[in-house]
Amino acid sequence: MDPLPGETLADWNQHSHLVGNDVLADRLRFRGRVGEFLLFRARYATRMPDWLTLNPQNGQVRRYVEVAEWDVIEDLLGVRPLENQNDLRSRWGNPEPSPSTGWMKLLQDSSPGSWVELIKLARFPVFGLGSNICAMDLEFGSASAGGDHRGVMSVSLKFLGHTSHSEFLITSSHPLFQRRLRSADYVQHPAHGHPSMHQSVPTSSVDLERDILRITLGHIVFTGELASPQYPHDLECLLGQSGSVKPIMFSLWSQEAALRGSVSGIEYETVLLILQSLEPVNEREDVLASYVRSWHRAH
Repeated sequence: MDPLPGETLADWNQHSHLVGNDVLADRLRFRGRVGEFLLFRARYATRMPDWLTLNPQNGQVRRYVEVAEWDVIEDLLGVRPLENQNDLRSRWGNPEPSPSTGWMKLLQDSSPGSWVELIKLARFPVFGLGSNICAMDLEFGSASAGGDHRGVMSVSLKFLGHTSHSEFLITSSHPLFQRRLRSADYVQHPAHGHPSMHQSVPTSSVDLERDILRITLGHIVFTGELASPQYPHDLECLLGQSGSVKPIMFSLWSQEAALRGSVSGIEYETVLLILQSLEPVNEREDVLASYVRSWHRAH
C-alpha cells in the first residue's frame, strides 16, 4: 500500500519495514509514484532537495542529493543518468549546498550584479532587448536552476516602457529545460480527497487567437507562435479591456534555446519589431551594463 500524501518515510516504514533506518526518515515526505518507484523528498531552504526512491516490489532503494524532481524522474526512467552524485554520504541531509553548487547563492541575491553574472554563466543564449531599443528600462531580472550539475536553466527579464503602461517579459531557457520529461506527466501524485490531476476541468471561455511565427535571431532560427486572448464582450468590459491593446503571449523554440514571454500595452505590429530586435546578451558587456543602469533608474 502506498504512503499517504505527505506521510514521512519514518511513519510509513513502521508498518512496511521496507527501508532500514535513515537519518532523514522524519524529513522525507511522500511525493508520489513514478512507475514502480515511490518518491520521498526532503526539502531545504538553501539548496535543492534530497530524494529517496523505493521499489516496493524488489526493495531497491536509490538516493539522490541536491537535484530537482525531473532530474530524478529522468534517471529512474533511464532517460539521462544523474551526474555529480559523488560524496553522497557526507552530503545526504547536509542543509548547506556543496562547494560545486556555490554559484547557486547568486540565485538568492536579487541585485542586478548577481543575475548579470548568472547570464554570463548560462550555457545557452539568453536573449534580451538590444542597445538599439531605448524606449524600455529593465525592471526585473531572475534566474532558475535545473539541478546542481546543470547550472542555470532559465533567465527571465522584464522591461517597462518609459511613459506608457507597456511591459515586455521574456524568459530564455536551456532547450533541455523545455524538452525535459515533465513531472506532471510521469508522477502519479496522491489525490487525498482532491480532484485527480487527470480529471477534466471546465473549458475556459477565453479563446486564443494564434499566429505561427518563424524568425531568425542572432543566427538562430526559431519557430513558434504568438497568441492573444479573445475575451467575450461582457468579460472584456469587466476586465476594462474593451477597446484597449490586448496582451500577447509568445513561445519560440530552437535547438539552442527556447523563448517564451508576454507583452502588454504594445500594438501587435510593434511586438513583431521588438521580437525581431532580440539578441543574445550573454557576452554583450555594453548591453548588460545598460541593463544594470536602467534597473537602478527604475528603483
